[in-house]
Amino acid sequence: MINFYKFTSVVLFSSALLACGGSGGSGGSGGSGGGSGSPGNEAQSISVTPSLGKVSQVKIEIYKDDGQTLLGSATIADEGGIVMDVGGYQGPILAKMIALQDATYFDEAVGANIDLPEGLTLHALSGSVGNLAITPLTELAYQFALVHEAFPLSESSVAMLNSAINTVFAPNVNSILSAPALLGDPAVTSLADDEAGNYALVLAAFALVAEYDVSGQPAIATLNALTQDIADGRIDARKNGDQIANSPYSSFMFDFNVALGKAASSYDYAGDQNASAVSDLVLVLREPEGGTSTAVACNQTWQLTDGLNYQLVYQLTEGLNGYITTTSSDTTILGGVEFNGEQTFEATSALEVVTSIAPEQVFEVTNLSYQSGTETGEELLVHGFIESKIQEGFTFDTIVSNTPSELLRFNLNRGDSYSQTFEQNQKQQANGIPLQDSTTIVEYEMRYVGRETIIVPAGAFEACKFSISGGPRRVLLSSGAVVEFNDDEANDFWVSVDSGLLLRRVVGLNEELLLEATIADQAITGN
Repeated sequence: MINFYKFTSVVLFSSALLACGGSGGSGGSGGSGGGSGSPGNEAQSISVTPSLGKVSQVKIEIYKDDGQTLLGSATIADEGGIVMDVGGYQGPILAKMIALQDATYFDEAVGANIDLPEGLTLHALSGSVGNLAITPLTELAYQFALVHEAFPLSESSVAMLNSAINTVFAPNVNSILSAPALLGDPAVTSLADDEAGNYALVLAAFALVAEYDVSGQPAIATLNALTQDIADGRIDARKNGDQIANSPYSSFMFDFNVALGKAASSYDYAGDQNASAVSDLVLVLREPEGGTSTAVACNQTWQLTDGLNYQLVYQLTEGLNGYITTTSSDTTILGGVEFNGEQTFEATSALEVVTSIAPEQVFEVTNLSYQSGTETGEELLVHGFIESKIQEGFTFDTIVSNTPSELLRFNLNRGDSYSQTFEQNQKQQANGIPLQDSTTIVEYEMRYVGRETIIVPAGAFEACKFSISGGPRRVLLSSGAVVEFNDDEANDFWVSVDSGLLLRRVVGLNEELLLEATIADQAITGN
């Protein structure tokens, strides 16, 4: 279970954020507001608009933040939406749409009204009592809430859940709780370049992703696949590594972006369809604007323990060609070792490397890294490393030293950054014979972006996100592998709260993920 309380205990909401609300088209991603979950003195009513296209013959139910206490219910015949009384309750709510016996919906891929399976249920989450829509996107936010065991709901958890879906699937929509234009309604003959039109375009593209699905219910086919796909936090037609049966897409990004063009043409969209294109299919729960978290809890000085042993497995995927490299490392720490004139902790990592190009071959590498801490215990000094490879009877060593030592700071508040400059000397030798000696001036800026909760193969983690700009330089990763960064490559990485593990790193089009972690015989599967 993701501990939303722990996450939000370091988050202070600004008055602007608290005023966002969950009402249709009000901005944000739908979900802050009252938050107390307690009854108020004045009766409140909300407008509810379900859409797959236009939906008819459905029941709407509104529940308190526990998802079980019913506040009110009503039936929508053919009017497209309804205004409901929810009494004096103030706080997060769960809305349900339940298909009745004669329910229909307008499927944008089919271009006609078709039967909606009786009993089919869609949900929406709102952080406050306010106007809302119930759509495939709000259903995905609900399913993501189940993944993170987010009930009972809170303002902050709803805001993060809705934002995660909003950011990935609808970048040109302000709020997934806003009311879309209802395609299938005779009054809607085209889509404007506004909130309602942009949202309807996205929903139409969802249906068109499954245009050729044999079920005859394209919009539902896409939704069924996506509700499984989000379980591991990334949209890749897989659920926890296993291929999703009967998925209408193999690459959601490609298929959806193509479908946007079809939807824009079919429904006479007035805007730029490219503004709605998806690009990053990793779902994260981001710290809200106004958050005041610190990076101290993501300190990596845990590595500075004499005698510590740990095992890590990482997977690197190269975006341009799809090649996959899996690196397994077994590392032991030894204290009191001198390197580059400094007393350090030496980490000896025995690596086994397997690539998708030659999966039958296992490459063995031994790397040594040298680090120490500062007096505050909130900073890590990286003195250098030695990469050693044996090839055709020769031992090739690359010795990299930093002068002065590279400083990794964790005493940062959200949005803080710092710059540093140092010399990185690189010596190469074969069987002890010098081959090459070079020095590079390294300059870069490190920024603490904020807290995010992400899912990687090793588990679900609350993490600190950092971003680096500048270089070039060579770095020994937590996996024990050595990588080289160029000046122009974007470099974002996520470090786990408490355990300080590198969870994810994105460099340009390449992505590295933590598959497994064991520290001192203790498996790390989340926090």
